[in-house]
Amino acid sequence: MLRRTTSVFVIISLLCLGVLVAGCCAPCFPSDELEKEIEKEIEKSIPKSPSDSKDDEDGSSEDVSGEDIKDVPRYPGSVRTESMDVSSGDNVSMSNTYEVDEDTAKVFEWYKDKMPSMGWKSVLTTGGENGGGSQTYENSDAICTVIVENVGEGETKIIATYATKL
Repeated sequence: MLRRTTSVFVIISLLCLGVLVAGCCAPCFPSDELEKEIEKEIEKSIPKSPSDSKDDEDGSSEDVSGEDIKDVPRYPGSVRTESMDVSSGDNVSMSNTYEVDEDTAKVFEWYKDKMPSMGWKSVLTTGGENGGGSQTYENSDAICTVIVENVGEGETKIIATYATKL
């Protein structure tokens, strides 16, 4: 249930971010085409069974299909559990979810240090429970939000959303 709730949250966040970046530019995206693409990406991002995005039979973890977000660092040792790309033309809009066996506060601080070193300017940072929270950044081309949350003892979920500016 937590995975589905988080997926819905990510989808809603990504859509809101897209509307914010697009400035409600409806003529840029014919609504039927956009709706069909979003539905396709939602279907692709929901694992068919819990084993699709977690451990294999031999205990190893593998990324689900998708691509890491260009210019957004990936926490070392993390596993991509969800990936969504609703890009169209020059408008890039992506969201990836990762999980890692690491202290949530350590992951939060890693992004807080790493993003500025890669040319991102911090716009908003909010602290959450158990050392996590949300960090929003921008550069000349895009906006990125990184959400870090504790999902269990020593387990952390990272949700990175990215959208190009128009």
